[in-house]
Amino acid sequence: MVVEHEHWAVANLLIGRYGRLAARQAEARIEDADARGDREGREIWRSVLGALDSQGRCLGQFR
Repeated sequence: MVVEHEHWAVANLLIGRYGRLAARQAEARIEDADARGDREGREIWRSVLGALDSQGRCLGQFR
């Protein structure tokens, strides 16, 4: 998965705000985008979640 620079930045902001719950916040936003039928939003949040997963492997799991 290709992760945009901005998505890494959002992942870092989520980590700063939610700590270990950051991935759950991204997952909730994916669900919200799905509920609204927002496919582009869903893909953006999936990319942010991918960045969190990558960082989680380096820094300790966020789930």
